[in-house]
Parts: sequence; structure tokens; C-alpha cells
Amino acid sequence: MSTTMKQTIESIKGISDEEPLKDVLPFVIPRDKLAVTDEFSSISPTLPSTMLLGALRDPRLRLLAPLTITFERENNDIVAYCEELEEFGFGTHLTEAIQDLQVTITELYFTLKEDSSGLGSHLTRVWNSLSQKIKEVA
Repeated sequence: MSTTMKQTIESIKGISDEEPLKDVLPFVIPRDKLAVTDEFSSISPTLPSTMLLGALRDPRLRLLAPLTITFERENNDIVAYCEELEEFGFGTHLTEAIQDLQVTITELYFTLKEDSSGLGSHLTRVWNSLSQKIKEVA
């Protein structure tokens, strides 16, 4: 610890909040020590690898069982992916990607419900998964 810093600490000891500070030298950090380096400028928020989605945010539908969602970064966007339904949601941040996925799943549910009698084998499997996990609310 530097002498100046020790003097500053010693001068502050015992001073109450009501007393004005007298003869206290400010602690100064040199400007070059405050500069952001490339090492820190590339740090981005941590992205969870998976989560369970428990709601679709549509008042007409309720999830009976959660859907597993995985996340990835793609350029400047975040991708939320539900492997079970093979559906994606995109956004500039995590919440936006999840909301986009929720809208996509809701649209998929109503589209497949409307066409359920003429679906091929792949979409029939997706519809069966959706109809087991989602209930329409009256």
C-alpha cells in the first residue's frame, strides 16, 4: 500500500458522517489504469445452455409439461431451439429469443391443429407431441 493511501486511510479513521472532511487527499487512480482493454471489451453475458420452458404466454394455451430449450449465439443474435418440435426463436437478447420461440410454438400448434387430418408422418409426430404437452384453455 502506498504512503499516500495509508495517509488517506489514517486521516479518514474516526471521522463521522456529520463532520466535513479536512486535509484528506483523494485517492486517484491513474487514467491509464482505467482504460478498457481488448481483453475485457469482448466479454459478453453468460448464456445458459438449456432451460425448461413452462409457459407460452398465450391465454388460449397452457403447457402441461415443460419443453426443453437450448441456446446458442449466432453472430449478434441468440437462438432459442426446441429440438423436440424442431422450432427456433431468434432475438438480440435471451428474453427476446424465448418470446419469439413462444410465438412460433403457438402458431405451430394452431396451424397443425387446423391441418391435422392431412399431415405427413413427420408433422404428425410433431402434432402428437404438441397435443400431449399443450392444452387449450376455454
